[in-house]
Amino acid sequence: MQVLDYQVLHRLFNNTLSEYREYKDFLKTKGIDINDFKYYNLSSFGNFDYEAKGFKKLKDTSLITEWFGQNYYLVFNIYLYSIQKPIGQILPLTFIQTGDDYGAIVLKLINFKNSKVIKTYELSGGECGGPGELKDNIWTLCGKNNSVFLNDSLIKNTKVNFYCDSLSERSDMRVDTIKNLLTIDRIKGLICKQMDSIRINTKQKNYVR
Repeated sequence: MQVLDYQVLHRLFNNTLSEYREYKDFLKTKGIDINDFKYYNLSSFGNFDYEAKGFKKLKDTSLITEWFGQNYYLVFNIYLYSIQKPIGQILPLTFIQTGDDYGAIVLKLINFKNSKVIKTYELSGGECGGPGELKDNIWTLCGKNNSVFLNDSLIKNTKVNFYCDSLSERSDMRVDTIKNLLTIDRIKGLICKQMDSIRINTKQKNYVR
């Protein structure tokens, strides 16, 4: 086991403290206190409260426009969820985002040097308006989506999609599970690599809503 001497430990501590102050001050310029986020360095993103009880709502319309998009504040409610450990100049922030037929925990990779959003990714949830007909009598049902941080920069995301021939419980159903490995990269932002893809044939009566 390598033993770090005092000077190395002191330098690491000062660098970490300096970085903490830097992104804390950055958030402050955006009207956000670091304690406004309910969680810090959360590892698991699965089921969540769509009503976002106990979470602070993001109300600054100019900031919502900057980080989410034009007129997003008119159609979505956005709440501060978690702040993850920075990777270089990248500050990973997560938000609960809800609207008509939509609810998700959204990851935003933000460069805290220039406030630019590098990448957006749904860690949990997504669009769900009930059963929808695709084509050729194929229906899609609300899927499932969850993510786990394996470490500060590595995320495993699992999406499950459901397709059936009709809305009858006896209809045939196909369940597609896709597993992705996401890497938060200091240079490229977010790198997504598919790990696995599995299809299971079953009956709709076995679908757990």
